[in-house]
Amino acid sequence: MEGQSNERIAQDLSITPVAVSYTLNSDIGREKIEELQVIGDLDTASVIREIHDLIPHALQVHGDIVKDENMDPRIRQKSADSILDRGGFGRVTRVEAHMKHEKDVQRGKEEIRKRAVELGLIKPVIECSSNELCTTQLEIKDE
Repeated sequence: MEGQSNERIAQDLSITPVAVSYTLNSDIGREKIEELQVIGDLDTASVIREIHDLIPHALQVHGDIVKDENMDPRIRQKSADSILDRGGFGRVTRVEAHMKHEKDVQRGKEEIRKRAVELGLIKPVIECSSNELCTTQLEIKDE
């Protein structure tokens, strides 16, 4: 039932979600959860240890494949690439980045503002001074 909601656990056990919550948050419930987490951590450590023990054998298999001149060249190449990749000498990959110019960013902001006015999300407010110099402000429209 790990990872399930209190409602789902309650449904599976034919009890209320409140009972599940009380149980999980009780001292005994928290101790049991901690115990299960420790067991899970130990299981994970055990699997990691098993994988670690197999590494020399896996390297030997790859080495034998790479050295066997009678082996299909495509398989030898794939094995060699695998060894090189895990050794930090993997294939070079090309990364491209595109930067927007400030004018493009400004144009994008203006388009967003225009669209927001069209949709009625914001409204333009025009203010004029005594010498007829006007400025436009945008404010969020109150509903």
